[in-house]
Amino acid sequence: MTTLNTTLSIKMGSWLYHTGNRAEAALYGLKKQTLNLDGIHHKVWTSSNKNKPALLLIHGFSATHAVWLRFARHLTDKFYVIIPELAGHGQTGFEKHWDYSVPAQSARMIDLIHGLNITQCHIAGNSMGGFIAAHMARTYPDACLSTVLIDPAGVISPQPSEMQIMLQRGENPFFVSNQADFDKFYSMTMAQPPFIPRLVLRALAVDYQQRKEALKVIFSKYNQAEHYIDKSETSIPCPTLLLWGAKDRLIDVSSVDVWQRFFNGHTHIWDSLGHMPMLEAPKDTAQTVMAFYRSQSLV
Repeated sequence: MTTLNTTLSIKMGSWLYHTGNRAEAALYGLKKQTLNLDGIHHKVWTSSNKNKPALLLIHGFSATHAVWLRFARHLTDKFYVIIPELAGHGQTGFEKHWDYSVPAQSARMIDLIHGLNITQCHIAGNSMGGFIAAHMARTYPDACLSTVLIDPAGVISPQPSEMQIMLQRGENPFFVSNQADFDKFYSMTMAQPPFIPRLVLRALAVDYQQRKEALKVIFSKYNQAEHYIDKSETSIPCPTLLLWGAKDRLIDVSSVDVWQRFFNGHTHIWDSLGHMPMLEAPKDTAQTVMAFYRSQSLV
């Protein structure tokens, strides 16, 4: 393939990806707005039913609001859904001097709900987003009605994951230098990924290559052991649901045993899913979450 054709292919893949996300958000009734949080203009997608209980969905490291769209569609009839793009991610953008630590991101999420004239909300987070959600629940208990933690980061797993073994060798799968790196990384993120055209995957690979240095900065600031949940004996006070895909290659499922020390709630593990159940099996994940909410009389 010539350089021109490659460039056009990447541009087409990027256009398809972003156009598809915009179409899905519109189809599910989610509209984008901008909120200034800590001097950073955050992009936030919200549903229209502000009279419903608020549900804040927090994505993981390197991800965007898009990972929540197909999950959120099953919950917009019951909740005022709020999907931000965290500082350093997506359309919110990146600046090297911003604080990407979990406490800083948590404080911005509290500012976010206050900026939407909300005092309390339910929170769900995946991976780094789960780490942030747990930190919010412990630090701002009056603001958190419940937490759903989906394959969360934030503890040391008894059994090292494939990613942890790579990190011990000085390798990070998120830091992509070429298509082969991306293909390996992408295969680690999900056991049952949704269909995505190869054209789009090539564009995403280029996007990760372009963001490599930014992701290095964000990872170094967010992945600080001093903030890990298991560094403190403080429990998560609100009703909590822990979800995990047993085939998670980024954060080992053995982390469940550690997390269960910090909350009195429910746990559900899927044998066939990986690191992102809400994207791999959005309907099933949403139904599991709704069953939890009903069991706690939260809806």
